[in-house]
Amino acid sequence: MGKFTLEASLQTGYMNSLSLVDRIVLNDEGQYEASKGWGKSQFIFGAGTSIGFMPKTTGRLKRIFIAYDIRMQLPFVKSYVTILPNGALSLGCQFTINQ
Repeated sequence: MGKFTLEASLQTGYMNSLSLVDRIVLNDEGQYEASKGWGKSQFIFGAGTSIGFMPKTTGRLKRIFIAYDIRMQLPFVKSYVTILPNGALSLGCQFTINQ
């Protein structure tokens, strides 16, 4: 018989998204010009929880789990959605490569 596990996590991070197309910006003279720039910097924070099962085996499989994470991404679009929530539901397994 195996045993069940319960986990909780806190997350924080930095993301820089790069655009694959040119961005059009208004310059000081009132004309539009193409600009690539360095991308958009964003801060991400969140929390998650996971329920798992650890089977009693001696093989490579260590744990089977289902997890839910929610993350907040900001600043997203300053004019109307400053914080963008993202949710992720995951089903997976944890195993070792070498025994």
